[in-house]
Amino acid sequence: MDIKLKHVALDYFPEFKCLCDKCNYTCCYSWKVGIYRNEYMKLKNLRGTPEMRATMRGALARWKDTDTNFYGEIKMNKGGFCPFLNDDKMCSLQMEYGYNILSKVCKQFPRMNSASPVQYEEYCTLGCEQTVNLLLARPQGLRIVELDTDQFYKVDSEEVSLCLEREPRLHYYKECQTLFIGILQNRHYSLPHRMVLMGLAARDLDKASTKEETLAFLQKSLSLLKADNQIEQMLESFPTNPMAAVQVSLFPIFMTNQTESTNNKYFSKMFEDIKKNLAVKYIQKDGSTEIKIDPEKYLQAKEHFDSLDYVDYLMENIMVNLLMLNQFPLYSTEKNKADVWGGYLEMCVGYIMFRVLGTAYMADKFLPKDMVHCVVCGARNVFHNKEQLDNLITMLKTTEKDNLGQIAQMLSC
Repeated sequence: MDIKLKHVALDYFPEFKCLCDKCNYTCCYSWKVGIYRNEYMKLKNLRGTPEMRATMRGALARWKDTDTNFYGEIKMNKGGFCPFLNDDKMCSLQMEYGYNILSKVCKQFPRMNSASPVQYEEYCTLGCEQTVNLLLARPQGLRIVELDTDQFYKVDSEEVSLCLEREPRLHYYKECQTLFIGILQNRHYSLPHRMVLMGLAARDLDKASTKEETLAFLQKSLSLLKADNQIEQMLESFPTNPMAAVQVSLFPIFMTNQTESTNNKYFSKMFEDIKKNLAVKYIQKDGSTEIKIDPEKYLQAKEHFDSLDYVDYLMENIMVNLLMLNQFPLYSTEKNKADVWGGYLEMCVGYIMFRVLGTAYMADKFLPKDMVHCVVCGARNVFHNKEQLDNLITMLKTTEKDNLGQIAQMLSC
């Protein structure tokens, strides 16, 4: 028997509307656009104008021996743009054949969705300018709202039962999600301190394994949603080390871009600004390359970044958006239980990446549109790069920086 899941979204989602040709960052640039077999064959067999047939030749590529579900991709041209993008920054494929000709990836971006045993969730990725604009327009914070829609996401009741049997904590999926969003939005504490409180809660939730233990965890954790002088004193006792976050996050980016050219003009310019703002130097020593950053310049940039009145609530909204996107704290696969601490590390890497990139890039800038540029570029070129994110998390683990004490130091970035 099928179960209809409640359809929810972050409250900006119903307002989202593509900026189309007015977007400063077309989503038809510098991406790998994967397509499924039926989409590949449909495009391959299209008949159209001579111009479209000429564009189609060489526009598609097969993927062989791939571990993804995609059959191939739309190949970007030498400039990094989709071959179907016209001079007006519109999709010539859609204009000639209609919306339904588009691949699933093209139809969906930047919209994302996921299903839990209790609800079907929708939100947008941060790699889209309009998404970040909508987050910036919500100084009051984000809410989860139920969508008034005739569309329902159905799941098999037996599959849900098996899922809940394998991972009993999922009985309280919504309650745990609400708790962690509440911690992120508890403005009695600074945002770095809220991130530390999330770590304390994640550590405790990882110890729970039954419904009863999860309920006890939720009851115990309600104190994290209030102001508490003892908690504040405890948080203040954590040592801070902003430069540790710079080493963890920016150094790998510097090394990658020192040896590899990027075809993304947006990120290339941002990268050059960051190098200038931090007085980055590459030093050859004993056959290897060392990176030198002026710590004073970063700390000055941090002071400037902290003074921008929109940064704190924007970073909060970014983290709530990532929480939904990652299905934190109880994301689980078909075979494995949720790794709450592993999910927390991903959240921290996201926070550190956006915070450090923003600090370094905005050192000589003030305007919200500059921060939007930084978030979009960071999301597209760093956070959407799963291999790089996995490498950063692996580095935290291999260098034994994956414990809460070390993480708390980096969250002060």
